Amino acid sequence: MKPILCHDCGAKEGQLHWWGCDMERCPKCKGQMLSCGCKVTNLSFDGRYLKIGKVAYSREPYFDVSFFCEKCGKMNPRLFMLPDKEWKEVCGVSFKKEVVLCEQCVKQIQRLRQNVKVNYSDKLLLSMKKKQKKGI
Repeated sequence: MKPILCHDCGAKEGQLHWWGCDMERCPKCKGQMLSCGCKVTNLSFDGRYLKIGKVAYSREPYFDVSFFCEKCGKMNPRLFMLPDKEWKEVCGVSFKKEVVLCEQCVKQIQRLRQNVKVNYSDKLLLSMKKKQKKGI
């Protein structure tokens, strides 16, 4: 079986990423190590541990992890980011911020939200409320 390698640094599954690999996760905040902002103050001689502040953390080895679009189930869709404000406008409360949605599903959700129709029972309820306010 062909070994699965990290696309950035070439680490095999179960091995540590090369230092500076953009796929390595910070063991403290779980964000991307390169951009998380946690200050690494020391790296152990063997490279398996790093120090952030006064606490030593074990580095996580590479494992290939597949992910799926929460809506359509497409495996490993191309990743893209939406600003928080746009995510709230597009996805509302239907999808948590942490879920993965493929670009096609996000576009479909945007189209559907733009064409939201009020159903008959909602219209009836609104007219009853208006009548109540008027005292009819």
